[in-house]
Amino acid sequence: MVSLHPLGGNRSGWAGETDLARAAADEGFVLVVPQGLWGMWNAGQCCGPAAGFGVDDVDFLDEVMAATAELAEVDPERVYMAGLSNGGLMASRYACEGEYAPAAVAAVAVVPWDFDGCDGEVPLLVSIGDEDEVFPFDGGTTWMGLWASGRGSRSWAEMTDELVDTYACAADPELSEFSLWSRPSEETTDWSRADYPDCSAPLRLTTTAGVPHTWLWGGDWSHTREVMDFFGLWGPRSNR
Repeated sequence: MVSLHPLGGNRSGWAGETDLARAAADEGFVLVVPQGLWGMWNAGQCCGPAAGFGVDDVDFLDEVMAATAELAEVDPERVYMAGLSNGGLMASRYACEGEYAPAAVAAVAVVPWDFDGCDGEVPLLVSIGDEDEVFPFDGGTTWMGLWASGRGSRSWAEMTDELVDTYACAADPELSEFSLWSRPSEETTDWSRADYPDCSAPLRLTTTAGVPHTWLWGGDWSHTREVMDFFGLWGPRSNR
């Protein structure tokens, strides 16, 4: 799994800010954490100098993905990409524009602005909290969103409509809801999941109730476990 840090992040900090490293050790997958120039990624219309100066992060991640696939312990057909916030936007951009097609992509705490040029062939998971203060669930503008990207956000519903069209989904989603411990501040977190079964590639959209702009980890269920579930990265040591 190639994991992309959020805006202002760094590879060493991001590796320790979630339980992805522990999950990789427990489940037997390789975790690769690249570093964006100036702690950011050029995700098209975000963020900061990386976008302003046109840093070619798609080309950079082509190299990262190719180098990861060449590792002796890696199956080249099972190289995944996941990111949070600016990293999630970059992951969703790479799903559309990358030369090395990931086995699947996960974008957490984002509402990607558009999927222009996407062929809908890369399996995609997008997840957002309905109290996200950067990408409002119902769309609109927040000061944090303006600071990060200089623009407002479209709504989750608008993004969903475009994704369903991009992925040529011909059937209604399979809906599921569950409540599990996902963060220290709450006993449970309510998750809503929509799996679209009849698309050009697997598509999953999840929302978390009362959750702000963050990557949940460490509980009975979390973004780490949701991403691993979608990617199929449960290894032989899993006692799930």
